[in-house]
Formats: sequence, structure tokens, C-alpha cells
Amino acid sequence: MADDFPEPRHYNILLKTPTVIRVSVEPTILDDEDVLRVVEGKTNAWSLQYINRDKGICMLADVKSGGFLGLKGRPVSGMGGAGPVYRVKETQEWILKKTEGGYTISQVVVTGMEAYWFEDGDTIQTTYGPKHTWVFQPVPDISMT
Repeated sequence: MADDFPEPRHYNILLKTPTVIRVSVEPTILDDEDVLRVVEGKTNAWSLQYINRDKGICMLADVKSGGFLGLKGRPVSGMGGAGPVYRVKETQEWILKKTEGGYTISQVVVTGMEAYWFEDGDTIQTTYGPKHTWVFQPVPDISMT
């Protein structure tokens, strides 16, 4: 249902652990890279746009560069995950699913298999295993125009 998902607008995306929202864990893309990283003190605003809000199907765009978040290449079934999340030129669909206190972010990468965002060191990877919960924190001074 549409009310279960954040409004379409600009957000910082924060990692939520079982006990606390980790403000220092905000996915960002450094100026000279395209991979989604976790860099303390750096943040990006992400534009959340829905393809089908009732099902949580959305696109996430980099407000600064206009690129979209996505995966490169085609993952293989049976691997540990689909790889890192990148800024890409073409739009890709992500799926939000409500959890206690936030959302998982995933993408169907192999028929019937979803790869979920997962913090792995200093990068955001997608994995078929563990799922992290993410919180969408509105960015107050950027309008959706």
C-alpha cells in the first residue's frame, strides 16, 4: 500500500542497526568515483521516485549528478551477492520493503532472487543473504522540481 512507503522526495539514507540509527553510515558517491561508499562525514541526497508506489518499486537518483543507483553487469545465480551498487546512466528498479523501523532496499537480479543492500566495509554491496534496514531521512532544503 502506498502509505507504507516514504513520500517521493529527496532523502539522506541512513543505516539502522537493531539499537540505533547510525548517522555516520550514509551512502555517498565520491566525486571521482561511481561506486556507492560509506564515508564518514560525507553524504549525498537521493531522489526517491516511484514506478509503482503500492508495491514499493522505485528509482533512486543522485541529486547532485543526476545518475541513478544500480548494478553493473549481470549477476550469476548461486554467487554470494550481485556486487556493489554504482551510479549508472540508465534507470534501474529497486524494491522497498517495510521492516521494523525502516526499509530493506533490494533488486531482483536473477529470476526469483532478490539482492539486498548491505554495508560491507566501506562500500554498499548487494547480497542474497543478510539484509540491512535503511531509514529515509528527508532533506529539508531541496525541492522536487
